[in-house]
Amino acid sequence: MPDRYHESRVPPCADPMAAALWLTALPDGQEGHVLYEKAGCWSYAAGVLAEITVERGRAGWNRPAGGERDQAGHPFTQVDRLLRRAPLRGWRAYGWIGYEVDERRGSWPTGTTMHLMIPSVEIRLSADESVIRTTTKSDMRRLKAVLESAGSHPGTWPTTPYPERRPGDATYLKGVTRVQGIIAATPLRKAVISRRIPLEVPVDLRATYAAARPHNTPARSFLCELGRVGLVGFSPETVLEVQGGDIRTTVLAGTALADADAAVRDRQGRALRLDPKEVYEHAVTVAESLTEMDAISEPGTAGVATFMDVVRRGNIQHLSSTLTARLRSDLTGWEALRGVYPASAVTGVPREAAREAIRALETTPRGMYGGAVFTYDHTGDMDVALALRCVIVENGEARLQAGAGITASSVPERELAETEAKLYGIGSFLVASDPPSKGSP
Repeated sequence: MPDRYHESRVPPCADPMAAALWLTALPDGQEGHVLYEKAGCWSYAAGVLAEITVERGRAGWNRPAGGERDQAGHPFTQVDRLLRRAPLRGWRAYGWIGYEVDERRGSWPTGTTMHLMIPSVEIRLSADESVIRTTTKSDMRRLKAVLESAGSHPGTWPTTPYPERRPGDATYLKGVTRVQGIIAATPLRKAVISRRIPLEVPVDLRATYAAARPHNTPARSFLCELGRVGLVGFSPETVLEVQGGDIRTTVLAGTALADADAAVRDRQGRALRLDPKEVYEHAVTVAESLTEMDAISEPGTAGVATFMDVVRRGNIQHLSSTLTARLRSDLTGWEALRGVYPASAVTGVPREAAREAIRALETTPRGMYGGAVFTYDHTGDMDVALALRCVIVENGEARLQAGAGITASSVPERELAETEAKLYGIGSFLVASDPPSKGSP
């Protein structure tokens, strides 16, 4: 196994996103690949050089073959210990985490609940430069040539019709009422209840990303096909960012439509900031998240950097707050993530009480809904995007899933309409498998 990367900087591509999508069609990614967008930079990772999976609460190296397994402690703690012995200098890992990774209801969830890889090929594309990292010189030469010939647009495909209403609406409305009953009788203040929408046709993830990304304004976006999971997502927020010991999380709670007309959208945003239910939902979520942040931070460093801004995420807008702190010196990023995962934005307040309510109302495990896609490198820096606004493929079955934060003052029909808007934001850009070959590399 190689012990280091070769690295080369080359002139930027005219269209970084299009070039990144061309890369996802190369043979390098057949065993698994992750495309991850952050702040206008697309990182593409492919070629599984080493990988770790978590199954039934136990983490272990799948590659190198016969690698070490760890069985002690929280799955994130196990992964942290294993990565300290990663077989490559200067590595960066990419992967996904399921919502139930740490959840045990008598027995651990079956199947893989977390999967990460250290790639043999990593390419970062932005408007300023392209950076190629490979473990072989031959791959370096080949990928330089690929970037020189990459098309300016990944192609266009017809989207699949998306129905405005689906079965299960009545069940969701009853679920909202049930949550309000739990809130009235317990300390629970908010719970995020979701709806699953199975897709009847196979989805082309790459083409769906190409169709949907121009119409979304995500905090992060990703195209991930790794192990049993395929994902296309336009994440509205991060669960945790760690950089040089500084930590940050974004809290989005409180939702309104975002009209295409800027003047109408501005009025919707002002109304959102004055809506008692949405403001309450946001405030209690920020308070819960700040308490969690304080527990993983150096004393006195956790604080609210921005509060209750209005941010647009595609066809909807949210109330948004940013929390920052300095990571406790005795913790790693993985131990910090344990303190905030799964995010209160997809569970509720208090978090554990909300998880109990979710278990009672959602009879099917969430899997990737409310989970995360992430990067983590040898320096300890971490970027964890919440897996929302996604097309989810698990074990070959595709679906959409969306939820809303239920409080005592929720109006069931309004919460249903919120889930519809979230579903529509990606559901209206679905592309069926086997699209035309135009634009394909």
